[in-house]
Amino acid sequence: MRILRSFPQRFLGLLAFVLPVLLLAGCNPIVRSRTLPPSIRNVYVPMIVNRTAMPGLEEELTTALQEEILADGRLNLVKQKDADAIVRITLIQFVPASEKLDEDKFSTRQMWTIEADMEVEENVPGRPLIGGIRKVLATQSYNADTRTTTFNGEPYEREILATNFGRVATMELIAGEFDTYKEMFSGVTESGASTRTLKTRR
Repeated sequence: MRILRSFPQRFLGLLAFVLPVLLLAGCNPIVRSRTLPPSIRNVYVPMIVNRTAMPGLEEELTTALQEEILADGRLNLVKQKDADAIVRITLIQFVPASEKLDEDKFSTRQMWTIEADMEVEENVPGRPLIGGIRKVLATQSYNADTRTTTFNGEPYEREILATNFGRVATMELIAGEFDTYKEMFSGVTESGASTRTLKTRR
C-alpha cells in the first residue's frame, strides 16, 4: 500500500537535501576566471615603490603580494631575466581615518586605506602595458580602543592590511579587466572588475 506524505514532510525532506549543498557551496571561495593572457606564466615582482608618508610599507606589501601570488598557484615568481611579465606597483596613498568616536571624542575604531597603481608589462622591449594602469584599493577596519580586550595593536593590524592588499593585488593581476588587450587578443581574455576592494571587519 502506497503511503502519501503530507506537504510539510515533503518540504522537510527537500530542505534536508538542499541545505547541505548550499552550505558546501558557501564554504568554497569563488575563484575569478583568469584574464591575464595565457602566455604569462612567470612573473617578476620588484620592490613596491612607496610614495606615501608611511615608512616601511613597501617592504610589508611586497612580501604579502609575493606570498599571495604563490598561494594562488596560477603564476610562478621568478627572476627578472626569466619572467614573461614584470609587475610594478606604486603606492599612491595611505589614509588612516577614524570610523567611530566615543562620548569623549576618543577614536574607538579606525580604518586604514591603501591606494596603489599597478602596471603589468611584458618582459619584451617595446610592448604595451597589459591592461594599462589599474587601481588597487585595500582597506582594514579595526578596533582602536586600547581599553577593550579585542584590541590587537598596530603591528598586528598592519599585517592584516598587508595580507588584504596582497590578495586584492593578486586578484587584479590575474583576473582584472584587460580592455587594451581585448582589442589585441580577441577571445583570449574575459571581463573582470578593474578595481578590487577587500575590506575586513572583526
